[in-house]
Amino acid sequence: MQSIIYNDNYNEDEKRTAYNSALSNGILPQGNVIDGLTVDAYESSLRVESGAEKLGYNQNNIEQSNTTQDVNAEINNAKQNMNILMHLEKNIMEVYHRVKYK
Repeated sequence: MQSIIYNDNYNEDEKRTAYNSALSNGILPQGNVIDGLTVDAYESSLRVESGAEKLGYNQNNIEQSNTTQDVNAEINNAKQNMNILMHLEKNIMEVYHRVKYK
């Protein structure tokens, strides 16, 4: 987990996905940082795990935030898929016009 969170080769979305996976699989406890940078959430989780920090959120807040994150992830995936489709459509039209006017 640490090698992903502190690695600049991963973007924030990839880090958040890895962190959320660790939470959902019980590898890390939920920390007190729900929004913001993944590194802050990860470090809070480590402090909760070590006992240096007490969990300040109730489960309802966490579930609501996870739902929001899931919806945002779905929206981002849909936007990426739309961009891919638009790029493919452009390429298809270019090929079509090359073949049609050959």
